Amino acid sequence: DRLFLERPALADLLISSFYLPDREAPELFARMLEDPRLVEVPKMVISSEQHHDKLDAVRQSGVLALLPKPFDRDDLERALTVTLDYLEEEELELEDRDIADVRVLLVDDSRMARNHLSRVLEHVGIQHIDQVENGALALGQLRRHEYDLVVTV
Repeated sequence: DRLFLERPALADLLISSFYLPDREAPELFARMLEDPRLVEVPKMVISSEQHHDKLDAVRQSGVLALLPKPFDRDDLERALTVTLDYLEEEELELEDRDIADVRVLLVDDSRMARNHLSRVLEHVGIQHIDQVENGALALGQLRRHEYDLVVTV
């Protein structure tokens, strides 16, 4: 929470898994509504969840794209395109940005999952990817570095 107060914006896009260690994505997104600087942060969810009620809850929480697991490069590109098409260019300020300059933080306790997603992002052209294994380490990274995209799976 202190991190949100210290920095005006966390990221241009939040990509999260449905199930987090201490809550589910809809609960996280509801909590984000409590901070005016996080209300408009666009969200994408990666999940293997199959239950209609759970998926409906995440859709109603303002998620722009839902990416089912397992996914490949084409699936990720489609989900990112849907999300980015929704956003206004002025909000992202991408006119002068090269995809190679985008900084990404991957957060997952599975090294295999982080490596897989890192390869997928590299195939899209992203070159600056940091990886950490848990939320505590991610908070430390966010305090020290700026990221354009934070991915929690």
